Amino acid sequence: MLFCLPVGPALAAAPKAAEVAKPRAHAARAQIQLTLNKISPLTRPTGGRSRVELSGSVANLTGQNIAGLSVRLRYRAQPLNSRYELVQHNQGSGLPLPRVTALQPVASVFALNSEYPWKIATSARALGMAQFGVYPVAVDVLNGSQQVIASQTTFLNFVPAQKTFQPTKIAWVWPLIDRQHRSHDSVFFDDRLERDLRLTGRLGGLVDAAKTTDTPITWAIDPALLDDVRAMTDGYSLRKSATADPARRPASDTAKHWLNELRTASATDPYFTLPYADPDAVALARNGLGGHLGVGYRHSGVAADKDLMNRQPAMSVAWPPQGAADQRTLDLMARYGRQTFLMTSDVLIPPSRIFTPSATTALHADDKNRTTIAYDSTLSKIVSADSRSPGAATLTAQRFLAETAMITAEVPTARTLVVVPNRGWNPDPAFARQLLEYTAQADWLTEVPLDQIVRAKQQPRTFIGYHPVYENYELGATYLREVRALASRARLFSTALQPPVNSHEQAMLRIESAAWRGRPGSARTARQQLATELDDEIENIRLVTTTRYTVAGKSGHLLITVANDLIDQTAKVRLRVTSRNPGLKIGDYQTIRTLRPGEKDTVRIVVQASGNVNAPVDLELLTPQGRKLGTPASITVRTTGYGRDALLITGGALAVLFVGVGTRAVRARRRVAAQSAGPEAGAED
Repeated sequence: MLFCLPVGPALAAAPKAAEVAKPRAHAARAQIQLTLNKISPLTRPTGGRSRVELSGSVANLTGQNIAGLSVRLRYRAQPLNSRYELVQHNQGSGLPLPRVTALQPVASVFALNSEYPWKIATSARALGMAQFGVYPVAVDVLNGSQQVIASQTTFLNFVPAQKTFQPTKIAWVWPLIDRQHRSHDSVFFDDRLERDLRLTGRLGGLVDAAKTTDTPITWAIDPALLDDVRAMTDGYSLRKSATADPARRPASDTAKHWLNELRTASATDPYFTLPYADPDAVALARNGLGGHLGVGYRHSGVAADKDLMNRQPAMSVAWPPQGAADQRTLDLMARYGRQTFLMTSDVLIPPSRIFTPSATTALHADDKNRTTIAYDSTLSKIVSADSRSPGAATLTAQRFLAETAMITAEVPTARTLVVVPNRGWNPDPAFARQLLEYTAQADWLTEVPLDQIVRAKQQPRTFIGYHPVYENYELGATYLREVRALASRARLFSTALQPPVNSHEQAMLRIESAAWRGRPGSARTARQQLATELDDEIENIRLVTTTRYTVAGKSGHLLITVANDLIDQTAKVRLRVTSRNPGLKIGDYQTIRTLRPGEKDTVRIVVQASGNVNAPVDLELLTPQGRKLGTPASITVRTTGYGRDALLITGGALAVLFVGVGTRAVRARRRVAAQSAGPEAGAED
């Protein structure tokens, strides 16, 4: 049986550095554009009688007419011997293809800006295909002088009627991982997820591809993605810029539909979870934040919630960013309960490079050997390449089939193989579906779920450690120092809540996500937005007071109000009042205050002055443990000096004055009365 695929447009000069050619990448500069639309094999093994048919089109972009136009197939009768040789041919630098088929005339005159269809028909026997393997071929376009003016290399995979190989067991890991879309739990900073969840979007296409095929896959799920989608199903707030107020969005029907489709598509497939928000594990460990990774694994349990996956993960797998980690990070992951590592084959070197070994091996972590799956890095790059530009999907799928056939042909014994697209895989939806279909159709492959390969016999590989080049992609030390400070403030705030609960742990994990790699500006913006939102939340526990108080006399009282404007959390804080003037003493008061959501509590505080003073007084809210919380306040207390003693003295003086005045008035009246009665008394005598 001949197994191959249609491939897309090809250019006269194929790129040499890319894993998979990008057919229209340089179309504007191409003079002759060659397109392969179809490579048609028979679907049943019939040996040498298998018919081979290639067809496509060729366009003249030279700016002039060309005399004569024909096509031919160039080939060799021997299959490729290694994957390295396959790469060379894909890059156009392989060994010559010495044999050619007869010329197939296309046009007598290749007119300017014209496009002509072409077709080459032959058989596997005519091409000398006799044994299982991958055969390189090239389609040549020739002018009337028999000069090759365009060429494209591709591959034919041949399976004879008598099979001499053992199919390779292959497992797909299907990533459901996305960028972060929220800073604080209640506010989204973009609306991109709504688009990606649609059937035509990245995440919608991945779920639909899995749903419409029977090929088993193992899902790798970031719980933060499911949590984001769930938040959208209840309605959510969107802040389009750092300075804008959040706008309320209605419940998303797209999000509801996607969750239902995911549960249906994954019903019979196993899944495992990443730590919540897929934090940059190696960067966290390197910068002393390894404990945050444990928090991420603890929060990963949300994926099993009834309204999300509604079942527990089938396995406990650690898949570090880029499939690579240093020993310190591996030890941490194992300590946090990860039983299996999923790593790129780039860091797990087999003892022999002659053939591709099975995927299952072991790594030593946290004083114990751990089962490790080495996924094929070449296949990961191939399937993760662009598949949305014209012709790219078919070229990529054809290369995928050639690589897997070459792996099976290397040795006659059965082996295992794991394919892991990159985290942000964005395939054309039809391409993703076709990859799974081709996996099931290829005679040299047997599709299995990942857990079968986890249980397979381990093969020796050497762990070469964490290459310094990976460090260039990590979240930076300066950025993580600021994240650490922000996390400390969030933990401090949590101690002022009753009961103490750190409601910002998931938000912190989001700004530590590996999804921010390569996007430092966006990461800083998200972190600053979270810092602003945290500050606003802390300020909901606040002091309410005036800036100046006047106290008559040596003593008096201040009225200080503590308000809890949080809508759903009880606050427990300590009030501290401090005079900066030794002439003003602060009396005893109840320092610990517990306030229900929305409650205000007024504290009466006695002050005593030694005289006329103008005293600054500092007001602070502290956590119950005595650490500063929120913004302090400062008031000025002024005492007038007219206290109780002064009033008594003044009152006594006034009383004496009144008594003296009264006595004199009585005496005066008596004298007046005596003087008035004097003459009459004398006459009577």
